[in-house]
Order: sequence, then C-alpha cells, then structure tokens
Amino acid sequence: MLLALVAERPQHGYELMAELEALFGPRYTPSPGSIYPALAALDAEGLIEAREDTGKKIFTVTGIGREALVRREQMLVTLEARTGVRLSAGALEPALNRFLARARAVASEVDHLDAERVIEEAGDRIEALAKEKDR
Repeated sequence: MLLALVAERPQHGYELMAELEALFGPRYTPSPGSIYPALAALDAEGLIEAREDTGKKIFTVTGIGREALVRREQMLVTLEARTGVRLSAGALEPALNRFLARARAVASEVDHLDAERVIEEAGDRIEALAKEKDR
C-alpha cells in the first residue's frame, strides 16, 4: 500500500501516515513506528528512494518500484476489494480489476445470465458516459 501511495506522488512520511489514516481510519491508525521502518525496507529493496527537502525526507518510487507494483497489482486489487479502499482514483483499470475480483468471488452464487445482463447494462452506461462527454 505504501509503495502504491508513493507511486501516485512523492510524499514524506507524515503525509503518507495522514493519507493512510484518511483511507483506513478509524479501523487503522498508522504510527511512525510502523510507517518509517516499512519505508526504510522499501528503500533498502530499491523500490523507493528518499531525498532531503527542507529537512524532510521525500520518498519517490523508482523504476524497480513501478515494476514491483505491476507484479503486485492483483494483491492491491484484493486489498482494495477487501477493505473498500480505492487507490489510483484517476485510472479506470484498478476499478475494472476490483470489479473482476468481486464478481469472481460470488460467481458461483449468482445466475450467470442475470450477471451477464448486469455487466452488459454497465457497459452500455459507460459507453453512454463517453458519448455524453463527446457532446
């Protein structure tokens, strides 16, 4: 989760703690004792790098970190589906992956024809949104 947040934009530790608290609070309240060791581990793995900026360490994702996020995409999708937390708000791909994860989890419990109808209706509505935007 920290890697995904740093990939969205460079941040310092307290920004990341605030963002995690906003995403998961009140169920989870991050602390410096949990966040900074995790950031140090990501840095040691070469997934992020820290630079000093006005006395604060600003963390940015590295190329290796972006590759790791691609490999861990399904893990993030599962976490998002389980917690209801949404990352990458500006991209449609994570929402589609969350949808697939949720649909697959209940696929054996629903009538497949009903599910197909709902999926087709959703596709029609998304296409209508694109047409509205073009006007």
